[in-house]
Amino acid sequence: MSKILIGTSGWSYPSGKGTWNGIFYPSGAGKGRGKRKVDELAFYAEHFDTVVINSSFYGVPSPATAQGWARRTPEHFLFSL
Repeated sequence: MSKILIGTSGWSYPSGKGTWNGIFYPSGAGKGRGKRKVDELAFYAEHFDTVVINSSFYGVPSPATAQGWARRTPEHFLFSL
């Protein structure tokens, strides 16, 4: 039996038109004075099975960056570059 994974292209859209704060991420989340810091990738991985790493268009992520992503997500979570 095949499994369908659901996700989006990227997980961090912190400001400007199209922000996910207060819509997907908790209201007031993010960086800055008086705001709660939310690990957006970890939060995202609680709701989705996969994500497209759209930053790979600009360059291959370093091994340390990829390892950091893996540590913040469940074992079954899949990344697509």
